[in-house]
Formats: sequence, C-alpha cells, structure tokens
Amino acid sequence: HTGALISLFPNPNNGRFTLELSGVNKSSEVYVEIYTMRGESMLKETFIGESRHEFNLEGSPSGIYILRVFSNDMAKTVKIIKN
Repeated sequence: HTGALISLFPNPNNGRFTLELSGVNKSSEVYVEIYTMRGESMLKETFIGESRHEFNLEGSPSGIYILRVFSNDMAKTVKIIKN
C-alpha cells in the first residue's frame, strides 16, 4: 500500500480551491478538517471515494490555514495560503 497522494490548487488562492487525491479507493471515506493557525476548527467535511473535492473559504480572513486529510491509514497535512 503506497498511500494516497494529495495536491491542492491553486495555492495561494482567494478562498476557493480544489483538493485532488490520487490512490483513493472508490469506497474509502475521506475526512477533511481545516484549521486556523491558532488551531481553531473552521470546516469539517467527509466524502466517499471522490478524487477531487472543492472547498470555499471566501468568507474567511486572509492568512494561512491548515488542511488535514484522513483516509484509512493515511493522514496528511497541507498549508493553505488565502489572499
């Protein structure tokens, strides 16, 4: 098991961005959580078997956010820069 690869684009962005997952099983549940740099949870989403998922943080202040992705035995963290 090589694990899923994730990419996030565009980054930096204006609040709208796409998370792309490769190597995700069609039946895998993917759990995403977005935090502020202070560790406050901003958004939680769960989806199943999607290789692409769009997010919208347009109402949130500019800055750096942390996106964490969990699926099966995989956990990844990505920094998001919102202009």
